[in-house]
Amino acid sequence: MRIITGKLVPLLGPLAILLLADALLAYSVPIYAQALFANEFIVGLVIAFSSVVGLAFDFLSKRFFGTKPFSFFIKISFVLSIVFAYALGASFVTKYLFLFAMAVWGIYYETLAFANFKFLKTHVDARHYSFSWGCISMVKALIYGFGPLIATSLLAIQLQLPAYVCGTFVLAMFLVYLAYHTKSGVANAPSTHTITARPELKVWLVLFKRVYPMWLLNLMLIIIDSGFWTVGILLSTSLSKTEPLARLLIPMYMLPAVVFSPLSQTISARFGKKKTAIVTAFIASLMLILTGVASTTQVILAAIFAYAVFVSLALPAIYATFEDYVSRLGEFDTDLIGLEQSSTSLAYIIGPVLAGFIALTLSDQKVFLLFGIMLALVACLAFFVTPRKIKMPQSQLLKVA
Repeated sequence: MRIITGKLVPLLGPLAILLLADALLAYSVPIYAQALFANEFIVGLVIAFSSVVGLAFDFLSKRFFGTKPFSFFIKISFVLSIVFAYALGASFVTKYLFLFAMAVWGIYYETLAFANFKFLKTHVDARHYSFSWGCISMVKALIYGFGPLIATSLLAIQLQLPAYVCGTFVLAMFLVYLAYHTKSGVANAPSTHTITARPELKVWLVLFKRVYPMWLLNLMLIIIDSGFWTVGILLSTSLSKTEPLARLLIPMYMLPAVVFSPLSQTISARFGKKKTAIVTAFIASLMLILTGVASTTQVILAAIFAYAVFVSLALPAIYATFEDYVSRLGEFDTDLIGLEQSSTSLAYIIGPVLAGFIALTLSDQKVFLLFGIMLALVACLAFFVTPRKIKMPQSQLLKVA
């Protein structure tokens, strides 16, 4: 696995830089939005706007970027990250720039995901996809676990400081990257088809029929992730008033991925990627249900930790499954990446609204009970309807494109 890790360095290096900036800014965005708009409902709508733009980008990505390689997507991610950071800082001059920043954020988050898929397709063997995605998840969890600590320190000095520090940091690193970068990846063969909105929808429908169990499973897991970063923070705050241990809720959710994500490869090699994703997601759902009914903070934290362990095994297996499909689709690889990413964008639109509604109607803790039940149902559906082998419909795609 040391050889595989070495192959990932050209991806993990720039990825770590961009994720560090994103971790600081993701923590700062709600604080900026609250300071600028002073209305929680408007704050939620404005932040959700980034995911709406991201969803639109997923749908239009093939039309504009169908044959672009990893090198293109990682460079444009650097540029968008810099624009996003400086636009956030400038929002305090005119708050309408905040909407522009959210739009850039929505696109930037997607281009970074495209870079991941494109890199692994051209640099890693299919049998190592689970391990590779596990490494990506590990790096992401580590950075997002500690990034908020840096953001808190910078915010305490000056409110706009995280934005300008991140913008300058990413700009400097981008210049270094350009100076030493050697072209990675090759473009796919140029498409012979003109992609318009209507044919793209047909392509998505054809692909969706083949991959919808994994698509729904990813959708549900990301909805739950959004719940942790909204209602989970509120639950941690309320419980910590009487039980200081409750402050560990988010670290208990984030840190298991640092250790357990790379192990997804070992389990997937024995049981298969799809089965690993489905079974570990189902076990995770039971832990989430326990979180929703637990009566003590200690049990809640233990259940969240166990949930995070199994999710850290499930997500790399899901992404590795999609990576398998991407590697077999030729000129239609970008279509599937866009479809896969649409589940993430949609989840970040649905998740906070759904979590907020359940919390308002029932309680913060009951959000995780209902989310756990929903995840269990989706995992059961995926178990019964997912075939052992899924063939990519190349001939059908050529007809509709």
